[in-house]
Amino acid sequence: MGFKRKLKRSYFSMFVIPSLIIVLIAACVLVIVSERYEQQLENISDEAILTAAVQSVIKDFKEVDDQREERSYNTMTAYLAESGYSLFITADGVEKYNTLTQKDLVIMDKYDDSLYESEDFMTIDNGTASVIKQRFFKGDTEYVLYAVNTDYNPDAMILIESIKEGVLLFAFLIISVMIFLIFITNRFLSQRMSKKILTPLELLSLSARQIRDGNLDSAVAYDSDDEFADVCADFDDMRQRLKKSVEEELASEENRRELFAGISHDLRSPLTSIKGYAKGLIDGVATTNEKRDEYYAVIYQKACEVDALVDKLFLFSKLDTNKYPFHFSSVRLSDYLVSFADTFEGEYRKKGLTLSVVNTCPEDTRVNLDMEEMNRVLTNLLDNSSKYKTGPTVRCAVDCRIEGKWVCIDVSDDGAGVPEHALEHLFQAFYRPEKSRKDTHKGSGLGLAISRNIINAHGGSISAENRSGLVVKIKLPKEEDAG
Repeated sequence: MGFKRKLKRSYFSMFVIPSLIIVLIAACVLVIVSERYEQQLENISDEAILTAAVQSVIKDFKEVDDQREERSYNTMTAYLAESGYSLFITADGVEKYNTLTQKDLVIMDKYDDSLYESEDFMTIDNGTASVIKQRFFKGDTEYVLYAVNTDYNPDAMILIESIKEGVLLFAFLIISVMIFLIFITNRFLSQRMSKKILTPLELLSLSARQIRDGNLDSAVAYDSDDEFADVCADFDDMRQRLKKSVEEELASEENRRELFAGISHDLRSPLTSIKGYAKGLIDGVATTNEKRDEYYAVIYQKACEVDALVDKLFLFSKLDTNKYPFHFSSVRLSDYLVSFADTFEGEYRKKGLTLSVVNTCPEDTRVNLDMEEMNRVLTNLLDNSSKYKTGPTVRCAVDCRIEGKWVCIDVSDDGAGVPEHALEHLFQAFYRPEKSRKDTHKGSGLGLAISRNIINAHGGSISAENRSGLVVKIKLPKEEDAG
C-alpha cells in the first residue's frame, strides 16, 4: 500500500474511530437516561393531559345554555376539583360563581389585572401554581372563567431543569470523550505512521553512514511496498553504482600502476642496451670499424624499438581517452576479407604463418569499418600468433559468420594458447603471460589493449578462449544495426 494511501486511511481513522465510539457511548447513555426519566415523563404526560382537559371543560362551558348553566357550574366544579382546580366565574365583571380558597385568592392577586385582560385564553404556570383563564361572550354578556390550582405539581419544571442539566452534562461528556479519543487515536496512529516513516529513514541514514565509512557492501534492506521502497531502491542502486565506480577507479588505478611499470620495464631494456653500446663506443671498446658499425646498428635498432613503443603509447592514450579520429565507411565484408588476405598473406608466409580466410556470411553483408584500424587489429593478432608459435610454422584461420545482428570474426591458431587465468587479463595494457614477460623483444603488451579499444570504438566486443590454440573472438554490428 502506498504511503499516501496510508496517510489518508490514518486521517480517516482519526475521526471515524472516535465517532463510532462516541455513537456507542451516546447510545448507552440514552438508554440509561431513558430508563431514569421514563416514569417522570409519563407523569408529566398525565399532567399535560389533565391540564388540556381542564382547558377543554372551560372552553365547552360557553356552549351551555342559560337553563343548564347552574348544573354546568356544579359539574365543572366537580371535574376541576379532581384535578386540584377551584373555579371562579364573572359575568360582565360581576362574580357569578366562586369556589376559590384564600390561598387561591393570594395566587390570583399576585398577577396584575392587565395580565388577565390581555388574552381571551391563557395559562399561567410559575412551577408552584397554575391559573387557567377563559373569556368569551354569551349573547351580550361577557363571561370570564378562572381555574386555579395552588397545589400544582412542579415535577415537570424540575424534570425539565434536570433534563437541561443532563443534556449539558451529556454534551460535556461527549465533547470530552471525543477530544480524548481523538487524542488517543491521533497518538496511536501518529506513532504508527512515524514508525513507518522513521524505519526507512533510519535504514537510509545507516546506509549513508556505511558509505561514508567506506563500506559499500551494506545493502538497504527495505521490503515494504510504499513510496519509500522506490527511494530505498534508488539509494541502493546508487550504492551499487558507487561501488562499481570505486571498483573501476581502483582497477583503473591498478592498471595505471601496471601501465607505468610496463612502460618503465619496456623502456629500460632498449635504453640499457643503448647506454651500454654508447658507453662501449666512448670507452673505445669497439676498436675496429666493423665493431663500431655493429654497435651503431644495435643503438639504431634499440632507438627504433623505443620510437615504436612511444608511437604505440601515444596511439593507446588517444584510443583510451576517445580522442582518436576514426574514419568509418560502409564496407562489404567479403571484399574487405579478400583485400586483407591478398595484402598480408605473402608477408606472413615468410614469417612461418599460414593464413586462411573462411567467410560464411551472405555476399551482401556490410559493416561500418575504419579499414586501416581493422587491419591494425587483425595484424596485431596475426603478429602474436607468429611471435609465440611453438614450432617453425603456425596455421592461423580467420572465420566469419552471422549470429543474429552480429558479424562474428574468430581469429584462431594452432599454437600453445595461454594459461586460463591469463585470458581475462589478455587485453590489459602491458599484460603478458608469465612465460613471456621476459621476452620483451616479442612485444610491448600494448597490441591487444589497442585492439580492444579499436573494436569498442566500432561498437563491438573482443574476447579470447583456448581451444586447440588461442581463439580471439571479435563481434561487430551489421551495418543496419551499427551506429
